[in-house]
Amino acid sequence: MRQKWDRQNEPTSVFSCDDRGMADRDELVEQVLSILRTGEHDVTWSRYGTVEEAIADLEHLRDRVAAGDDAARGELELRFAPTGSVEEIAISSGWAETWLELVKKCGQAARASSESRCEPPPLAESWPHAENP
Repeated sequence: MRQKWDRQNEPTSVFSCDDRGMADRDELVEQVLSILRTGEHDVTWSRYGTVEEAIADLEHLRDRVAAGDDAARGELELRFAPTGSVEEIAISSGWAETWLELVKKCGQAARASSESRCEPPPLAESWPHAENP
């Protein structure tokens, strides 16, 4: 009998890290804030009207997450998700490659921290219709 894979332990974003990955997550937020504080950025495709608004929002969410606010963590995940506001700003402002490197680094930390808990199955096995009755 095939054992079902436990999706509960799967990293779903760059923020899905345990305590070992938290430093990388915090570093990602700080590096993005540092980039946003320098130069001009195009926020047209983001949820923000200005770069200053983006910085204030990310700082506020960062502080709430640091205080243990799980709702803020979810909101911050949305900002950093694929096609989220931060990625849209990065692409529109010409630092998409830097963004990808930052996300890749934090994503590797998230995967490394979860590997001890579970190993994801091949894609086909994760589909509900692919399971044997």
